[in-house]
Amino acid sequence: MSRFYYLKYIITPFVGVLLFSTIAFIQFSRFEQLNALTNDIQSKEYYLREELKIKSSLSLLRRLPTLGFDNLIADWTFLRFLQYFGDQEARSQTGYQVNPDFFEVIVDRDPNFIKMYPYLSSTVTLYSGQPQKTISLIRKGGTGSLTGDKTTQTLA
Repeated sequence: MSRFYYLKYIITPFVGVLLFSTIAFIQFSRFEQLNALTNDIQSKEYYLREELKIKSSLSLLRRLPTLGFDNLIADWTFLRFLQYFGDQEARSQTGYQVNPDFFEVIVDRDPNFIKMYPYLSSTVTLYSGQPQKTISLIRKGGTGSLTGDKTTQTLA
């Protein structure tokens, strides 16, 4: 045995701990930067710009060719809706006026996505204050698929 044989048992764990500590330090400092940015209360103009971006992306989704992935776009739009709806600070500044646009994209892309209709319809009706828009979107999306007892009970 050489005299460097035991050295690998010392150096390997030392390098591993050093790498782990470096990565943890970099990630922690980046986390603190992001946390400082999100803790700042944004201005109303910032939220209005963000809402304008959301509206433009939804209008793009309405016209975008989907290549047969309509249901995937509807699912993705619903996830984006949940993020939009859950941002309480932004909604207190700008309101819920984009809710019907989310519902419209989902109905256009996947009208059989009726499990989400109760969530979307209640937000458009109660938070956006547009019950007639809700009724027209449910009728548009539910042609032929809302005749079953289970679906009618769920949406009623």
